[in-house]
Amino acid sequence: FGKDLLCSARAVIGFHSRDFVPLVASLPDVEAFSAVKCDIRDEDLHYLLELRQLRSLELEQNQITDEGLRTIGKMVTLKYLNISSQVFPRTGGHPITDRGLKHLVPLDKLRALGVHATGITAEGVEAFASAHPNCKVARTDEELRLVDGFDP
Repeated sequence: FGKDLLCSARAVIGFHSRDFVPLVASLPDVEAFSAVKCDIRDEDLHYLLELRQLRSLELEQNQITDEGLRTIGKMVTLKYLNISSQVFPRTGGHPITDRGLKHLVPLDKLRALGVHATGITAEGVEAFASAHPNCKVARTDEELRLVDGFDP
């Protein structure tokens, strides 16, 4: 593997893609990890703490909640994070809210944060942005694509 690692639910046949998350921890030089639609859950995120070079994390369309953001908030090397479209299929609810966004405050190197289709409100974005003036908080996929340097 190179320094960028991509996990796609469509690329893995026969078992859940989230089974690969523990293996990722054995690749300490990974700088970018994209896992879209991989059924990743809060309990899987602690493995990613082993990636001390991680600067870009794409977790769109998984099952991350406010509690998972507590773990992500410890990934202090992150510059780009996309947690968009976290919806629980059974309830249709948004498991990421303003309350969870507060766990990301320690990420002072963050330059782009994707929160499209989450329960994060405009007020939550404003509060986060005031603590992180150099971070672009993107509430749409289009806004995230326009962020300079973000390439999920």
